[in-house]
Order: sequence, then C-alpha cells, then structure tokens
Amino acid sequence: MTDQTKPWWADRSRRVRLEITGIALAIVVVMSFLAGTNFGGGNSPTGEPTGVAEASPPGFGQGTSPVQGPTAPSIYPASSPSPSPAASPTSPQGTPRSNPTAKPTPRPTSNPTPRPTPRPTATPVSTPTGLSGDQTGKHVDLTWQASAGAVAYDVYRGEGGGITLLAKGLTKTGYRDLTVTAGVTYSYQVSAIGSNGSQSPRSRIFTIKVV
Repeated sequence: MTDQTKPWWADRSRRVRLEITGIALAIVVVMSFLAGTNFGGGNSPTGEPTGVAEASPPGFGQGTSPVQGPTAPSIYPASSPSPSPAASPTSPQGTPRSNPTAKPTPRPTSNPTPRPTPRPTATPVSTPTGLSGDQTGKHVDLTWQASAGAVAYDVYRGEGGGITLLAKGLTKTGYRDLTVTAGVTYSYQVSAIGSNGSQSPRSRIFTIKVV
C-alpha cells in the first residue's frame, strides 16, 4: 500500500497535525464565545466578518494532504539567555586627592603700646655764690656771681624769723632793696633758675643791719 492510499489515521504525522488543528479551532471558538460573537458567520462588534472558516477533514482514500495547520510546538522549551552577573561597581578612576591641611589664619599682630618719650634730664643749675651787700642811704644793694645755665634769679629776705620770697625772675646779678627799716637786721639768700624751669638750691645767707 502506498502513502497516497494509506488511511489518514495510519499516518502519525497527519494525525498529529489534525489534532493540533482541532485544538486550535476549539481555542478560537472559545475565544469567540467569550468575546460575544457567533462562530462561523456572525458579525463582530465592529460589523466586520470574523473571517474564520471551518476546516473539514479529508475523506478516506483521498490523496491530497489535509489543510496545513499551525506547526506543532516543540517539546523542548526555548532556551532563555542566561542573566549576566551584575556588574560590580567600577572603582573610581585614580586615587582621590587628599584635602590639603588647612593653614591656621595668622592673628594680626597687635601694635605695641608706644612708650612715652622720656623727657630730657634737667641740667641742674649751680647755686649762686659770692652774695654780699652794702647799705646805701636807706636801702641795701645786693650782688652775687652768675651761675652756669641760669636765666633768672630769685631773691629771699628774712627779718628775725623765716625767710620769704622778696623778688622773682631777676635777669641781672644784683638787686636794690628799698623797703628796709633802720635798726633792723635783714638776712638775704639767692637761687638761680634754669632754662627748663629748674631751680638751684639757695645760696649762703648774707646778713646786714640797717642803721
């Protein structure tokens, strides 16, 4: 018996294809029912024919092959690509720069307190020497020697007690006392004044009795 006269159920490959075709048709019918359409001639919700045609199995002894259905699925599952391992984080390029050590802010130097300018040391004025005097009429004339550095002289007088200032700021080395009284004894002293205001000690005492 040739392949063309062999009944269709005797051909295993044909039988498998027919079974697959039947399963596919059943799925289409179920899907159409669920979608609310009539299988084989009804209108789709959009008014267009579904376009699904029935396939009739071939008769016995026919030499033509049945309608080719969809290819049978492979029994081996499709291999899925193996997931690549997660890439490890790449270390940063280069070594990070270290922060330079912060330099301390220099403190402003405080201005030193200015020291007061020392005053020049006063040159002491020497004490006048050679004080003497004479009575002329009703007054007494006094004289003395000039002192180094002196610009003026002060004259002091006392009568039987303490000596007090009689004349001040004399620029000459002599003085006439016009306020004397006869019968009274007078005591005199002189001091020199320097250019910076310093004053020398008083001279020795000169005593005279007015007659």
